[in-house]
Amino acid sequence: MKLAHISASAAIAACSSILAFSQNLLSNGSFETGNLSGWTTFVTTNGNLGSAYGLPNVVSFDVAGTGTPVPAAQFQVGEVVFNQQTLEGGGIDQSFNCAAGTYNISVQVAATNMLTLTNFQAGIFSLMMDGKTLATTNSGSIDPGQTFRDTLDATLALSSGPHEISIEIERNFLNAGSYGRSPVEFLDNIEVRLVPEPSASFLILTGMFLVWAKRRV
Repeated sequence: MKLAHISASAAIAACSSILAFSQNLLSNGSFETGNLSGWTTFVTTNGNLGSAYGLPNVVSFDVAGTGTPVPAAQFQVGEVVFNQQTLEGGGIDQSFNCAAGTYNISVQVAATNMLTLTNFQAGIFSLMMDGKTLATTNSGSIDPGQTFRDTLDATLALSSGPHEISIEIERNFLNAGSYGRSPVEFLDNIEVRLVPEPSASFLILTGMFLVWAKRRV
């Protein structure tokens, strides 16, 4: 019984260490601070994020579609000078450091149309790491009152050291008129998490079994 107790305790400690390593490596990834602290904004050559309307900012919005609004980064992207042949806008990025390993990178995105007319492009969202596009989603046209939602994610190996995650939003139409006259875009739950090795996952299961066995004794 004593050996089982020691083994369970050791397994629990190891599991806690593994779970700690799988925490989100980004600062303010869910915009829990109520602002964009930890993030840097950028724009494309002919792009705008809605600066004339005080955007980007952080507001409460149901990006995930759970029915509960939570803090999310809000944008209204588009072109400064109309040129339908190009995609323009911008986004946010953040640098972080990590150990070598396999990581899951993800972001929840949304766009909503507050107009009474259909808009032909609510936003093209891209998830990028170190300047390379990992995943893209295109909302296409969006009807009045409609909300588009999606999750971008990817799994890839990262080397030890600094990296940069970017989320870009673009449209090929003007950022027009006033707040709400173009679709509004949202980002939330931006994460970079270590994917545990199979041996680590086995250790977690072993720890859970030993805890269960200890309680049965």
